[in-house]
Amino acid sequence: MTLPPVVGSCPKCRAGRVVGPLRSWPQPRARGARPRWRGHPGHEGTGEEIVESTSSAPPLGAGCEVLRVRLRELRDRAGQVRKQAGSSSSLDSLEAAVRRSGLPGTTRFRGQRVSSWAPPLDRPEKFVVPQDGDVLLAVVAVWSAWSGRPALDGQGRVEPRWLKAARPEWDRLLDDAQRERAVSRERGDEQARVRAAITVYLGRVREVHRRLNLDVLGPSGLVGEQPVIELRQVFMPQACRPFVPHLEEGVRRRLVAVGELVDDEELSRSTREMGREEAARRAVAQPVLSVLAQETGRRLVVLGDPGAGKSTLAKYLTLALAGGLSDMPSSLEPLAGLVPVLVELRQYAQPHWRENTIEEFLDHVHMQERMGLPRPVLDGLLESGRAVVVFDGLDEIFDPAVRAQTTRRITAFSAHYRQVRTVVTSREYGYRSHEFATNNFAQVMLQNLDPGQVETFIRRWYAAAHPEKPQLAGRLTERLLSAVRTVRPVAELAGNPLLLTILAAIGMGRTIPRERREVYAHAIDVLVERWDKDAKFLTPPAPPTSDVAHALEGLTAGRRLRLLERIARAMQEGAGKPAGTFIHHDDLTGIIRTFLTESNIAPPAADVAAGLMVEHLRSRNFLLAHYGGGLYGFVHRTFLEYLAATDLLRRREEEEWTRDHLIDLLTRQARDPDWHEVLLLMAGGLRQRDVAALLTRLLQLHRRSASRFFRAPMLVLAIKVLAETADVGAPYVPGTSDPHLSVAAQSDAVIDALTLTLQELFVVGLQDALPALGTFGHFWSGRDRYMRWYWAQGVIRYDIFGFASAVAAALSRNAREAIVLFHASRLGNKSEAQGGSILDALGERWSDRPGVFDTVLRATTDEDPGIRRIALAALGKWWSDRPGVFDTVLRATTTDEDAD
Repeated sequence: MTLPPVVGSCPKCRAGRVVGPLRSWPQPRARGARPRWRGHPGHEGTGEEIVESTSSAPPLGAGCEVLRVRLRELRDRAGQVRKQAGSSSSLDSLEAAVRRSGLPGTTRFRGQRVSSWAPPLDRPEKFVVPQDGDVLLAVVAVWSAWSGRPALDGQGRVEPRWLKAARPEWDRLLDDAQRERAVSRERGDEQARVRAAITVYLGRVREVHRRLNLDVLGPSGLVGEQPVIELRQVFMPQACRPFVPHLEEGVRRRLVAVGELVDDEELSRSTREMGREEAARRAVAQPVLSVLAQETGRRLVVLGDPGAGKSTLAKYLTLALAGGLSDMPSSLEPLAGLVPVLVELRQYAQPHWRENTIEEFLDHVHMQERMGLPRPVLDGLLESGRAVVVFDGLDEIFDPAVRAQTTRRITAFSAHYRQVRTVVTSREYGYRSHEFATNNFAQVMLQNLDPGQVETFIRRWYAAAHPEKPQLAGRLTERLLSAVRTVRPVAELAGNPLLLTILAAIGMGRTIPRERREVYAHAIDVLVERWDKDAKFLTPPAPPTSDVAHALEGLTAGRRLRLLERIARAMQEGAGKPAGTFIHHDDLTGIIRTFLTESNIAPPAADVAAGLMVEHLRSRNFLLAHYGGGLYGFVHRTFLEYLAATDLLRRREEEEWTRDHLIDLLTRQARDPDWHEVLLLMAGGLRQRDVAALLTRLLQLHRRSASRFFRAPMLVLAIKVLAETADVGAPYVPGTSDPHLSVAAQSDAVIDALTLTLQELFVVGLQDALPALGTFGHFWSGRDRYMRWYWAQGVIRYDIFGFASAVAAALSRNAREAIVLFHASRLGNKSEAQGGSILDALGERWSDRPGVFDTVLRATTDEDPGIRRIALAALGKWWSDRPGVFDTVLRATTTDEDAD
């Protein structure tokens, strides 16, 4: 079939329209060139744009061209002869002469018609095939007579002898042109139908893929009530590097330490192989969208960790090529005009499709779901290479044999349609690179989002979620950004696009970090119970026996969580040992087997079920990873710490431990930094008396060690534990209860220990407590207790290193209080550290509040060069996009030598 024009998209709207005919499409543009777009008067994004073709109009067919040339030559000759004779050859003269010719149908002839029969030489596309042979013969007879031939008699009527001789030739010329034009018209009708089919298809693509599915990611109680956020509003394209399977150095050392790996195993590989891997690891990361559009990306496998955004990238690419973005990203412009085809491999791998071709599957998708192209259209696009086919989710095919078969079919498909761009996405787990490498597929690994991308995503997310409430969006943005910047576990999760999306979705209703336990619980619920089932619609393979099936069915959501807690307990107890927080495969399956047999499941079924459970946790749930040598670990330490904390809390709730037993355990672990996050996650769930007892013990440890090297790690930990407590309670009244079991009493004790410590000239590590101090509630009594000491003791006069002022700034409830602190600092000893710590707090916590920018701006002219330098740095960090800031910073750095 003749291919139709192909639908493209306007860069100012999301509606698709027609691109130039496929057979006359221009060659790929030079890198960086932009397509030319033509709108229409008053267009505001209604989808009526048409890409201007850079090629000339197609030539006429042979029949039409011969007729046009003959008519043009005859007309020109007649005009020349009439001009030499001083007679007119105008259209009016021609019209009068034709009407006198006596042939049928000529009495109402209009001379203007011949303008399209014999158009100007440079406008052949204007040629119109005459429809009436007698009228055509009359015109030919007049022009022939004007040229000196005996075509008309004395009355101006057509001479019969001339007519008899001329009719056969002109009838043949006209018949050839008319038949040719009829075929062309029929072909045009077919092209119009195909254009319509492509337009409908791309509209359906835009409709299906434009929105994020927040019902799966957000709180389950808000299904159907989530805000509408479109993919184009928040998508962050990651970087990627060449994919090379390798063993992380830290993991390798742990494997060697436990005897599971011999160093010689690494050295035994050839020097060439090691060099290739090292070069790939050191390769500069490239934007993945640019790699997709490069010539080397014509055949490409995009790999990534679970949640790395592989499917989201596939949908974004499809959406971009379907006209679903307000602007085509410049890096994708080389692909403009290509038609996207997304193949979800989890559907294609179903048993009833295993004997069918990929093209047959796509035709079925079109017929049943209206999400594909009619087969003739699809075939035409594939044969001409004007499509981008994305095979998404190779890892979602569980059966290794079926996965291998599907891989061969994909490479065969790509080999057959050599001009078609082919993209495959997969997790690294279970991926076999040989088949793709043999067929010249480039292979890249998606990288985590960098801190700048994380911040941009969060700002875009809340702006999209609350477009009518910018102040609310700003508060939610700063709340989550503060958690990402100051809480290590939250920052660790935020680099993964899926987990960042979960943080943003649940962060609309939760305070992070204070409520991060609920956030982690929700993330684990999504990964373990909901993601594959509700978002991916995946069904795991059937267990081999009914006993094993029943064993796995008994692992409800609550029991799976308990099992994960028990695994985390064993791994966390290994912290600080040579193998670190890893667990051997045999120990892992042993824990699961024991857990199942405790539920009265027979050992043989428990053995098989344990193996299947390990495989599922590793391959699908994004919780466990296999690091080689039979060692497993949690993909993110955050999940390990959360699950270990919930295990400890459960054992306390179930009275497995007494308070003294629990506090003894936590006090021992408090000396190990690897346990600190576990303790903090526990603190929010412990009973009030348990928290008070823990604080009492931590302060005792602090008093014993505080004088050593001016360090106060136990005090910092006590402050963090207190900040995790949901309710400190009313101020403590001495004598009303045991102060060692009162959180309010221990809150006072923490502040007293803090003020006493700050009287030392220099305390290392106290800055680690500042983020926690900023999370206390508005009415916390400890704030007033500290500020009374701060002002009454005249601390502002001797706070040389600024520690006490940094604490006061962290405890400030609003920007106004912090601004007062800064002005007071300029009246005291005017220490650079003192004022600088307050400026830092103003920028980080209240950059959008009234008065803050003006305060920092005035500080750029402070008499202290150190304050000027800190203020300029704050301007550049927090207000870089504000008008005048760049000029202010530039002027200061070029003229103020002291602030440089």
